[in-house]
Amino acid sequence: MPDTTHPNPGNLGNLPPETHSFVGRRTELARLRAALDPGVGPAARLVSVVGVGGVGKTRLALRAAAEVRDAYPDGVWLAELSPLHTAGLVDLAVMETLRLADQSTRPVTDVIIEWAHGRRLLIVLDSCEHLLADCAKVAAALLSRVPGLRILVTSRERLALPGEEVLHLEPLPVDGHAGDGSDAGDLGAAGDAVALFAERAAAAGRPLSDDDMAGRALAAAVCRRLD
Repeated sequence: MPDTTHPNPGNLGNLPPETHSFVGRRTELARLRAALDPGVGPAARLVSVVGVGGVGKTRLALRAAAEVRDAYPDGVWLAELSPLHTAGLVDLAVMETLRLADQSTRPVTDVIIEWAHGRRLLIVLDSCEHLLADCAKVAAALLSRVPGLRILVTSRERLALPGEEVLHLEPLPVDGHAGDGSDAGDLGAAGDAVALFAERAAAAGRPLSDDDMAGRALAAAVCRRLD
């Protein structure tokens, strides 16, 4: 028998802890929860969060994955693909993410499928844009043979697979009412982008108060310029 083992079956998943409060994205977060959680609605097998670089795809995906963790008794697993620079290694990255060990010469995808058979788990493939074809190939192979598997993707482009549900993520609003569905405080009529700016400024020792109109105006201008 091939040696396919999981060294830590009692503590599944590898999502990193949140180090900052989560600002805005109430509508997008609700949509992802509905797509990923079988207890909320018919769960999608493949969900992709698509948007420009730096728009917050990974942050949103990780928050959504954490909120549906109870729906996946065999774990929610984050495979960070940005360090990969060569095609053909996505399956190996997933196997390492799942902490699997195999001493056989079988295809890596077969090793993952054997372990995942009969399990319910969510895999997050983060930063797929530079390995789209490879990610699509691995995702299609796993989804076709592991009924209990769901995959959440972050990418600048969709994988273009059948049944893929795509959430196009836009930049946080600069104007409007901040704090809707977020953990951050309200900054008057500022939008979520300014609320996020203020939170990061406070963490750096330069807090932006509600009555600092000039500071808020400058923060809004910076956010618009960045967009």
